[in-house]
Amino acid sequence: MIDHHTDLQLALHTARRAGDVMRRCLGATAEAKADGTLVTDADKQINALVSEAVAGRGDLMLGEEDDEYVAPTSGRVWVCDPVDGTWLFAAGVPGPAFSLALVVDGVSRIGVVHDPWTDRLIHATAGAGAFINGRPLAVNTVDDMAAACLVLPGNRVSAFDAGWLFAQAVDAGADVVTTGSAVHDAVMVPLGFAAGAVYPYTSPWDMAAIAVIVIEAGGRISDLHGSGQRYDGPIKGAVISNDRIHDRLLAMVAAASDAR
Repeated sequence: MIDHHTDLQLALHTARRAGDVMRRCLGATAEAKADGTLVTDADKQINALVSEAVAGRGDLMLGEEDDEYVAPTSGRVWVCDPVDGTWLFAAGVPGPAFSLALVVDGVSRIGVVHDPWTDRLIHATAGAGAFINGRPLAVNTVDDMAAACLVLPGNRVSAFDAGWLFAQAVDAGADVVTTGSAVHDAVMVPLGFAAGAVYPYTSPWDMAAIAVIVIEAGGRISDLHGSGQRYDGPIKGAVISNDRIHDRLLAMVAAASDAR
């Protein structure tokens, strides 16, 4: 097994620094990027401090605020979302999270998620378990949709009919929630709160850290079609689960795609 101890320490230290910036800059003025999403000076500051930290190790970085979303097809790359949920952050809502992953040859080896508002630092290393503030994490054991909490998209998406998926989940008896932050949504599964989550977008920085955290907590992650995927470039969405309901959730996503 590769020893990623120093990599993990770098990730944890950087996450704490990012949290300091987020707490200090909550409510910062946002501007629209070319793709219509928002960015603040805090996003840029955190992206820069991560870039500097990993460059000091001779590594590469793929960050949401980088000018070019290009990652290597092999080797080590750090994948970062500086402030996931910038629209909430700019509104002064303390909900966004920081996410950082070390991806090696397309596979997430280290994942860190920091929620500075509740001081929750979540991390995982491949083969070594998942933890929150040093305590082990485990997915829940819910195997019935009628007893499940699901985290589903709260807006219209192109990948499938989100309204149809929402209605089918509720009709099956599930409770449905969303937070406005893709990272916060997905991390509910390894935290043991939600049995499953669906991410309909292509951004690797939202799911790279989650990919190793949920697996190390005993769960499962795939693309929207049930296949594995790389996390050092654009992804094909994600289904995250406690493993017990994964196939049923995939079937619901497939039906929602047909319902478009």
